[in-house]
Amino acid sequence: MISFILFILKPIICASKLASQPLADSLRQAAIAIGDRYGECFALQVKFLYEYYKPNNFRHFDQSLQAYMDKVLSYGMDRFYFYAVSMKTFYYTREKRYLEGFLYLQEQTNIAESRNNHYRICMLHRMTGVIQHSRGELWQNKDHAPPTMAIYKLYKSNEQ
Repeated sequence: MISFILFILKPIICASKLASQPLADSLRQAAIAIGDRYGECFALQVKFLYEYYKPNNFRHFDQSLQAYMDKVLSYGMDRFYFYAVSMKTFYYTREKRYLEGFLYLQEQTNIAESRNNHYRICMLHRMTGVIQHSRGELWQNKDHAPPTMAIYKLYKSNEQ
């Protein structure tokens, strides 16, 4: 039940100034009390999104994001993990920390490859393209399309 309520409230909470640490902590405690794993992860997501939108706040953002990533991995929710990877990449891009973003994506690509997760490998190639596009490196951006398309065709990924 709380997951449904959180699903409805998510756009309101994240878009408003109500998204704060006390709200996220209250949501998390309520979710833990009833055993709602999705609700607990959502509350952690509210917390890292709150930190995401603050300028020059990488340390707090990264701490809250890591707590979220650890929790979703412990619950076996890989798709949420890679959402967090995307958000961290967007943060690096927004702050113009492109090299750190590239290195982070390379590390995450190695993890996805070790898990043989083809969809996530493609997603990480696309995120590399996002960084290159943000840097104005369109000539390098095109280098990621053929390998990504080849992986899609090889595994007939219908997720995209």
